[in-house]
Amino acid sequence: MLFRYFSPLLSILLFLLTATLFFETAGFDFINIDDPLYVYENEIVLKGITWENIIWAFKNTSANIWHPLTWLSYIVETSLFGPGPTARHLTNVFLHSLSSLVLFTALHMMTGAMWRSFFVALLFAVHPLRVESVAWISERKDVLSTFFWMVTVLSYGYYVKRPNVGRYLFILLFFMLGLMSKPMLVTLPFVLLLLDFWPIERFIHNSAQSFSSSSSGDKRKMISNPRSLHFLIIEKVPLILLALIMSTVAYFAQEGGGALASMENYPLLTRVANAMTSYILYIYKMLFPLNLAVYYPFPPHTVSALYATLSGLLLLFILVSADLLSGRSPYLLVGFLWYTGTLVPVIGLVQIGSFSMADRFTYIPSIGLSIALVWGFYDITSRFRFRIVIYILAGVTVFALLTNLTHLQLKFWRNSITLLERTIEVTKDNYLAHYNLGAAYEKEGMPEKATPHYLKAIKILPTYFEAHNNLAILLAEKGEIDVAARHFMQAIAANPQYAEAFYNLGLIFEKKGSYAEAAHYYSSALKVKPKYPEAYNALGHSFFKLGRDTEAAINYTKAIHLNEQYGEAYNNLGILLASRGDMNEAVRHFARALQIDPEFSEVHYNLAILFLNSGKLKEAEDHLKRALQTDPENVGAKKLLDQVMDRRP
Repeated sequence: MLFRYFSPLLSILLFLLTATLFFETAGFDFINIDDPLYVYENEIVLKGITWENIIWAFKNTSANIWHPLTWLSYIVETSLFGPGPTARHLTNVFLHSLSSLVLFTALHMMTGAMWRSFFVALLFAVHPLRVESVAWISERKDVLSTFFWMVTVLSYGYYVKRPNVGRYLFILLFFMLGLMSKPMLVTLPFVLLLLDFWPIERFIHNSAQSFSSSSSGDKRKMISNPRSLHFLIIEKVPLILLALIMSTVAYFAQEGGGALASMENYPLLTRVANAMTSYILYIYKMLFPLNLAVYYPFPPHTVSALYATLSGLLLLFILVSADLLSGRSPYLLVGFLWYTGTLVPVIGLVQIGSFSMADRFTYIPSIGLSIALVWGFYDITSRFRFRIVIYILAGVTVFALLTNLTHLQLKFWRNSITLLERTIEVTKDNYLAHYNLGAAYEKEGMPEKATPHYLKAIKILPTYFEAHNNLAILLAEKGEIDVAARHFMQAIAANPQYAEAFYNLGLIFEKKGSYAEAAHYYSSALKVKPKYPEAYNALGHSFFKLGRDTEAAINYTKAIHLNEQYGEAYNNLGILLASRGDMNEAVRHFARALQIDPEFSEVHYNLAILFLNSGKLKEAEDHLKRALQTDPENVGAKKLLDQVMDRRP
């Protein structure tokens, strides 16, 4: 009688253990890799739910991936909980904990092996390799899509028990939702075929047509009609077609966004070599999850042919061994094929970015290895006299070790600085980590700590144009204008399409009073990036200084057209109009700038001048006081206020 309650009790325990382990992420900050794009610098996400934003979520590929449900989850969170990171972290924890529970439920239903299913789900839930997917807000696509993966597998189990169209439609629905969260789920139809082989045993040549288990008390018969391989493949055709459609959308989204790495930078042989070694390294990291990092740089030179060959041979040996043992231990072949097959989209044959591997890529593939390890260990210990004691002791020991390692790994994800310092510590020549650590220090107001990391990033990768740009900005702020200009030039040489470097170089020449040169670089920025309001505004200012008022007005207007909330452009256009004597229009533009930013000190000062010139002393006084409230060090405003007070009756 008591045994019937074990499964729900274990489900509750699994959920609580997982949620408790990862709950500390609620106090973590955003990470400056991807989180700005996905959340805290994304104007659409920060506006919350509107019909326009919902439509945007389905059209947008700005992250080089089409995943509308992921975008919608961020948008909904903003409306419900605000823009901060706490609720977003807790959502990830909840989804991961729920996925672990559904995995346990699905495996238990299909195999009847409650304890083995529990330990597989526990391995999935608490392993240190899960930290990246759960603690990183930008990896919502991982935890959300995997939840739908698990529900799809569970739905497939119910469908197999009693096949009908209604149950199959649920499989299609959850699979589609998963693909709309992250395209990596395209391998799910392949995994369902593996499950048909074991543990569901639907292949017509299998002698046992049931979800079976060798453990007493765990057996749960779920008879299904035997089917041929041909029928089982046809059965998956709607899922395969859906996967192909989503793969095509994902490919063009990544290609259009520049996410796909150049074949020139990463030739096919290099990619294959890296894929072979990565397959083995992922297995190693699952067994020994130490020195984990948020970014593993692609090797600067071709991956060793020897390592790649040995890795390929080892993979082949494991595959052949699993196949030879498949009659007696089918879980070995299923687990290994699950692992290798689900890694294919991210193993690097189609290189995305400049990283060689990533912990988050093991999120679903690791389940296959866990199945093979847990079922294999159970079979080995089943021959021992005290196998239950051994099994429990091993499970408790592994759980304690993994949770401790996961707890330690979570500490590094507290903020960008702690994470990137750890990444630099455990990796070599990690230019991206140095760059982002520099950016993190800069954001925290520590430019003296940021500069060495930008320099280190450039030393590792001299063509790292973003590092040149950020370093140049810091140098310009320190007054090292000429050195800054050289770094902007190097950024442009490394990437002639880098509009921001052209723009920043224009600012350098503007500081030097070389307005013609500044205008040249602003124009160059606009050739590369036509929708660049800041460049139009700056170009307008350069033309104004050169006495080319008509061209200045045109560019200010273009800046405002691109960004109707661009207060600085309204202010600059107001100054130009005032210089022409068009006071009414000038006041209108200054007033619009103050609608956007009521504390815009310079606008208050400019309005005060206009009111003072027209004899409106009270209005001039009010605006000067407002200007000094925002900027107490405004010397011009202080002097002008003294003049106003002297003229007051």
